[in-house]
Amino acid sequence: MGFEGHLLEAIEGARNCALNVAAVKKGESVLILMRNTSDMRIAEALGAVCREIGAVVHVTILEEPSERFAKASPLTRAAMEMADVIFGNILIDHSFARVKGARFVGLYMKDVEGFTGPGARLHPDIVFKICELAEKQWKSGKTMTVTLPLGTTLTAKIVKPSYAFGHVAGPLQKGEFTNWSGGFGGLCLWPEWTANGEVYFDTVTTFSERTRTPLKWTVRDGRVVKVEGEPQHVEFIERQIKSGGKDADHFGEIMIGLCPTARIQFNSMFNGLYLETERHAGVMHCAVGSSTDLEDDNGNPKVPSVRPSIHLDCMNLRPTIKVDDEYSIKDGRLTALDHPEVQALARKYGVAF
Repeated sequence: MGFEGHLLEAIEGARNCALNVAAVKKGESVLILMRNTSDMRIAEALGAVCREIGAVVHVTILEEPSERFAKASPLTRAAMEMADVIFGNILIDHSFARVKGARFVGLYMKDVEGFTGPGARLHPDIVFKICELAEKQWKSGKTMTVTLPLGTTLTAKIVKPSYAFGHVAGPLQKGEFTNWSGGFGGLCLWPEWTANGEVYFDTVTTFSERTRTPLKWTVRDGRVVKVEGEPQHVEFIERQIKSGGKDADHFGEIMIGLCPTARIQFNSMFNGLYLETERHAGVMHCAVGSSTDLEDDNGNPKVPSVRPSIHLDCMNLRPTIKVDDEYSIKDGRLTALDHPEVQALARKYGVAF
């Protein structure tokens, strides 16, 4: 009875993910890609809400890939190319399917609790509005300044408006994607080669729990030139950069969460990544390695110019970020949360933050 009850608790979050974010419609073909080590209740919850509105649902179980964004097999590729909507609980390349118009949701969740938490249950209209407002500010700016409680400062330029983009400001359209982990919502800047300064982190990708000694990167002209912190963290980052190929030391992104009710927690949610915490509004993470997937000003996917084999996210919980002379985040609080339109939606849906 407890198993069934927990699955029922997931339906509201699964409905938000499938119907309100992925915009699954009657008659569409839905493909759910699951890792063979996954909690299959994820597929059960998604399948139930998609079938409820008349979509055709297919579930494929795949072996855990040995590399980041592994290539799909010919059979899986054919299925992905025919799907209208794809939910992927696996790190697999999906760019070719998006080119053909598929909408893609990355399910970065180890179990069905990714649909039961407060971030998953928050109505997506609220996150859509937060994304719209925050993205508008970043796209309109020229410079970004990040300051952190330990005194480090990082600066970067917003080279082109299309280099700042949110996930997402409305239900997915053809070819679009977003990631889901206990909720959704992120805003990313690719700073090209303009980042300079120092930045430190409270977590290190693939390592459990918070750092005892914060990891610190020194960044010069878009490259991570020095790594400091706990020995095992330093050794891991330096080894990955050394083996990652050309431009593996590239400072690849500045990204913030946009979901005010996503949980901040330090158990590993998916392959050693803190994806739900990264969705929390005001939390920042940065990457060394490949530049993030970019889209042009019309939302069309395009290939970035910097693509080494690594992309390592590390996270800071309470940044202060200014775009030009205006706050985007102040002491960990995203300023868009206090916008009258966001607060009106919060009252409409009976939440407060």
